[in-house]
Amino acid sequence: MTSQLSRNPPFRAEHLGSLLRPKPLLEKRVALHDGKTTSVELKPIEDEAIKSIVKTQEECGFHAISDGEYRFVSFPACRFNG
Repeated sequence: MTSQLSRNPPFRAEHLGSLLRPKPLLEKRVALHDGKTTSVELKPIEDEAIKSIVKTQEECGFHAISDGEYRFVSFPACRFNG
């Protein structure tokens, strides 16, 4: 018995929600948490990260586009070990 990969499954699925944050955004969030930068300086980093992830999703052919929730913070910044 062979299995075939269905390119048109009988259901629809889209990825929505949080995506992994890029290193510059993580580092700037840690700096903000540590008081070494301001939210004014964070915004352009967020803007660039969002533009980049939206472009990536468009290039992949996604129909539903997410901003990755890059501006969303629900917990204190974690230390970035990278």
